[in-house]
Amino acid sequence: MNEFKDKISKTQEKYKNEMETQQKNHQKVLDEDESTFKKSLTSEQKKIESLDKIQKKEINDIFENEHNLAFIKSMRGFKKQWSSDHGVAKRKSTAA
Repeated sequence: MNEFKDKISKTQEKYKNEMETQQKNHQKVLDEDESTFKKSLTSEQKKIESLDKIQKKEINDIFENEHNLAFIKSMRGFKKQWSSDHGVAKRKSTAA
């Protein structure tokens, strides 16, 4: 009976040690994955911030710059003039 209890206790100790080792390995892998994902997330956030800055600059250039607004207004006027002219001669004079 004692031999059986000794075998069982040794087996339990062996599996307990194996479980601890596996848990440590698993935790290590999880930590590495978390680190990788955090780096990736940080990189993506920097890209988003960069794109946001570019977008704000473009919006400012297009809609808040007076020279660009004047150009856009003249192009709209040109488009309206072009669509109202149906004859080829009138369109040629509008384009010139």
